[in-house]
Amino acid sequence: MLSVTEYQQKYDEISAIRDAAKSDYTLSNARKREIAREYTAARKDLMAASKAAMAAAAQASATTPSKTP
Repeated sequence: MLSVTEYQQKYDEISAIRDAAKSDYTLSNARKREIAREYTAARKDLMAASKAAMAAAAQASATTPSKTP
């Protein structure tokens, strides 16, 4: 599994491609749909990785012994 940073970079790249494709009338509709599917997949991957990272951080802080005076 990639890191959250790597998923973010992948998402940023496909977002830029998607934004450029919106105004590129030379691209076929099939290619635009493919880009849209890649964008959706990248977004889902990023959200899942972020959720897992937050859960791991919460788990780590929950298992850290507290210091009592």
